[in-house]
Amino acid sequence: MASLEQIRKDLECARFIEHADEINGYTRAQTALIYPDGSSIDVFFKLSDQATQAELTDLGTTVGWLMDMGIQTWTTSRRRDQVQSVLDAFDAGQKGAEIVVTVRPGEALASAIIRLSQACARVSDLYLTKRQQIAQFRETVEELVSAFDFSYEARKELKGVEAKVTVDLLVDGPNQESAVLCIDPTRQAVDDAAHKWYDLRDRGEQKLTVYNDTQRELERSYMQYLTREGTLVLPYTQQDAIREVLNAVA
Repeated sequence: MASLEQIRKDLECARFIEHADEINGYTRAQTALIYPDGSSIDVFFKLSDQATQAELTDLGTTVGWLMDMGIQTWTTSRRRDQVQSVLDAFDAGQKGAEIVVTVRPGEALASAIIRLSQACARVSDLYLTKRQQIAQFRETVEELVSAFDFSYEARKELKGVEAKVTVDLLVDGPNQESAVLCIDPTRQAVDDAAHKWYDLRDRGEQKLTVYNDTQRELERSYMQYLTREGTLVLPYTQQDAIREVLNAVA
């Protein structure tokens, strides 16, 4: 068993701040905390004469990262409440898209850096919540197809022109097979689906994109973008139309 002295030495070596440098007039602290994609959470600050007067910021990188993932923190009251509860927990605030904290009286600068980076990590967890919602929608569409009494395979891998592509469902209809993708009506989801359909362009299966219109309607430009790849696009609530497509004669 390790001695207490050895444990202390090991903990001292487990540094929270991985790296510090200067960038665009700020001191940047690269922390050991990460966003869900594995990229590091960075904290930025400008020191005044006294470090206790420093304001720390993420320069909007957390909100920007979520936007890149197709998530806008301000679009629903539930998300706004989730973000605010995180900020309150870490005594943090927002200035526009930036998450900020001020060094408390008597607080070490390192402690404030940890506090801000934890707030950023917790806010970025909205992405994990979104992934769960997407998985739930896929399961909902799968249950619908099962209720139609079609045979199908979930998360089926197909050989595309350039790579193997996983579709959410490969449905064995009475007349032909249909490859199905289930998406949220966001730009990122549309881009991902369009890339998959493009790689599957030479395959013979019917291509169907089902989008979650219980959230909102799909923008017209997104619809046009998807249909360019020869895929049919239907909202989930048009369940009779989905059945007809899966029943279609090749």
